Amino acid sequence: MSKIFTLTKIANFITKYGIQNTNIKKDVNYTYVIDINGDVNLSNKNLTDPDMTAKFGKVTGNFECQNNNLTSLDFAPDCVGGDFKCSYNNINDFDNLPIKHVGGNFYAYGAEPDKLSKLKSIVKGKIYPSY
Repeated sequence: MSKIFTLTKIANFITKYGIQNTNIKKDVNYTYVIDINGDVNLSNKNLTDPDMTAKFGKVTGNFECQNNNLTSLDFAPDCVGGDFKCSYNNINDFDNLPIKHVGGNFYAYGAEPDKLSKLKSIVKGKIYPSY
């Protein structure tokens, strides 16, 4: 079963992290998701999985969540128009991501290259693992 994201949790998350240009919509799998017109920067916030109380749908710009303590990307957008940056977390499983499209590059410095091979079909740019 998918994690449930309530309106209250999403509203608190948006406010706490200063996320702008949002459109919250109902979603069959997650109850609610956030679409963002622009970029999302959640980098260097010391985030852990329980902190991620919002699920992203579509982000038209870049999506950044690097330099945190995340072990999962279950909250990640379905579609990112620009780059996706999740480097320097504790993510070990890139096989079951909710991501369906990344228009730019995918940055996962610190991840083993062989764990990123399934992303080739969804990332239009380059994939940058731990080099």
